[in-house]
Amino acid sequence: MSTKTTFKRVALVAVAALGLGVLTSVAPASAAAPGYTVSAYLGSGASATAATAIAGPANWVSIENTDALSEYITVSGGTFTDGTVAKTVAATVAADVVYVSTPTAGTITVKITQISALGVADTANTATLTITVIAALAGTVYASSTVTPSTVGAAALAKTAFTYTDTDGVVSRWAAAAVSANAAYQFNIAQFDATPNPMATASSKIVTATLSGPGALTMTAAAGTTAAAPYVVAAAGGSTAGASTVLLYSDGRAGVTTLTISVNGVVVKTFTVTFYGSVAKYTVTATQNYINSNNTGSFKVKAFDALGTPVHSAAWIAKSSAAATIAGVTASGTTADCGTDGECSDAEIAALGTSTGVITAVAGGLGVATITAGNTDYVLSSTDTVEVTGPTVGSIDVAFDKTTVTAGQSAKLVVTVKDSAGRPFADGAQNFIFDAVTIDGLTWYNNIGTAVTLADGVFKTSYAQGLANTTITVTLTVATDAKIAAALRGTDKVATTVVDVDNSVQAAADAAAEATDAANAATDAANAAAEAADAATAAAQDAADAVAALSAQVATLISALKAQLTSLTNLVIKIQKKVKA
Repeated sequence: MSTKTTFKRVALVAVAALGLGVLTSVAPASAAAPGYTVSAYLGSGASATAATAIAGPANWVSIENTDALSEYITVSGGTFTDGTVAKTVAATVAADVVYVSTPTAGTITVKITQISALGVADTANTATLTITVIAALAGTVYASSTVTPSTVGAAALAKTAFTYTDTDGVVSRWAAAAVSANAAYQFNIAQFDATPNPMATASSKIVTATLSGPGALTMTAAAGTTAAAPYVVAAAGGSTAGASTVLLYSDGRAGVTTLTISVNGVVVKTFTVTFYGSVAKYTVTATQNYINSNNTGSFKVKAFDALGTPVHSAAWIAKSSAAATIAGVTASGTTADCGTDGECSDAEIAALGTSTGVITAVAGGLGVATITAGNTDYVLSSTDTVEVTGPTVGSIDVAFDKTTVTAGQSAKLVVTVKDSAGRPFADGAQNFIFDAVTIDGLTWYNNIGTAVTLADGVFKTSYAQGLANTTITVTLTVATDAKIAAALRGTDKVATTVVDVDNSVQAAADAAAEATDAANAATDAANAAAEAADAATAAAQDAADAVAALSAQVATLISALKAQLTSLTNLVIKIQKKVKA
C-alpha cells in the first residue's frame, strides 16, 4: 500500500470521526423529543418507551420515524433484521421504518437521536425504547386448569346439601333427585398458562363435561348461553378469559352419578354426586334402653330412599304407646341436611338424613313403651322400645372381670347398678353414685375413678394393669345422694384381683428347663454309645486272639502229620526192597 493511499484512508477516518463527534455534540436551541411509533409483530404493550415481543426467528419490532427530520437509531442487546446495530432513518418518507429482530427471549435497548436540519445530532433530543422479548404472551400458552365447586354464582341456584370434602380430586356430594329448574350445583373452570396467568379467550382450550349416571348438565360460556351435556366449548372464543361454568341439575332419577370435567382432552377433576329420592323407609332407634324419671332419653329417626340413600329434610312424626303412663316422645321433626351454605362438615355428613327426638319418662311410671316414627299417616314407619325403671339406686355390685391376671394384662372393673326392684338403672352418665375411690397395690396404669356411665345398667370401661406378684384392691365409696337407697349410702364397694408372675417369663423358664433335660438325656445316650463301642472293640480283639491261637495249633498239627507221612513212606519203601530181595 502506497503512502499516499494510507494518508487518504487516515483522512477519511478522521473526517468520519469528526462527523460522529458533530452528530452527538451539538443541540439546537429549540429541542423536542424525537417522533416515532413502535409496533411489535405478535407482541403487545407497545409505547414510545417500552414494547413486549414474542421470541421467534422471523419476529420483529418496527420503529417508524414520524419526524420531519432524520433520526439516528442504535441497538444494544440485539440487531436490526439485517444484522446491523445502527441506522440513520430518513424523515417521513417511504423508507422511514426500521425493524429490530427478536429471535430469542431477553431485553433489547434501542436509543433514538434526532438529527437537526443542519445534519447535527441533537443530544437533548433523544429517547430510549426497551423491548422485552418473551417466549409467549401471557395467557396464550395453556398449562393447567382448576375446577371450583360452588353453591353461588348461578342464577336461581337451589340450596342443596353437599359434602365438601375434596381428596385426591374426588369430591362427594348429595342433591335431591326431584326435577327442578334450579341448578343443584355449579362448577367453575378456569384455565391458566404456566405463570399462572388466566388464558386469553382466543387461546382457551376445549372444555368438556360429561355425566355417567342420573342428572343433567348445561354449560355457560362467554355469551351466557347454555347447551345440553355433553357440551364442548369451542377453542376459539369458547370461554371468557379461559373460564366456563358447568351447572348440574337433577333429572328426577335417584342414584350415584360421576361428573368428569376435562380441558384440552385431559381430565381435570372428577366429582361423585348422590341424588337422593323420596322417602321409602323410616327407621327409629332408642338411644337408651333404660331411662327413669330423673333422666330424659332420646331416639333417632332416619329416612332412606328406595336405594338406601339418606333423605335430607324429610319430615316425620312420632308417638308413644304409653305416653300418659310410662313415657312420651317428641311429636315431629325433620331429618338433617348441610345447612344453608350447602357445605357439610364431617359431623354434618355423619348426621345426613337423621333427626333426634326426646323421650320423657312420666313421674312414677314404670314399664316398656313402644316408640313409632314415620310419615304423616304412619304408612311408612318403624318402631323401637324403651323401658322406664325406678329412679332410686337399690343395689351396686363392683368386681373385676378377672380374679387373676398376669403382669401387663388388664383387669377391667365392672360396676353393675340396679333400681330398687332389681331392674337395670337408667343408661347414661350417673356420676352421683360414688364420691371417693382408693386403689391399693402397685399398678403400671389405671383409669379408675368415681365417674360412671351406664349401658343396660353396667359400666365397664375402666381398668388397671399391675406389677407381678401384686394384689390390686379398688374401694369405691358410695355417695350420700338422695337418689341412692339409704342402706347403701356411705358404704364401700370393694373389688380385688391378683397379678401373678408374667406367663411369658414362666414359659421361658419352663422351656429352658426342658432344653436342659433334653441336653442331659442326649449326653447320657452319647456316653452309653461310647461304652457299647468299647465293649464291641474288646470282643473283637478277643476273637482275633482266639483265631490266631487256633491257626498256630492247626499249623503244628499239620507239620506233625507231614512228618508221620514221611516216616510211613520211608518204611513202605524199605519193606518193598526186602520183598524184592
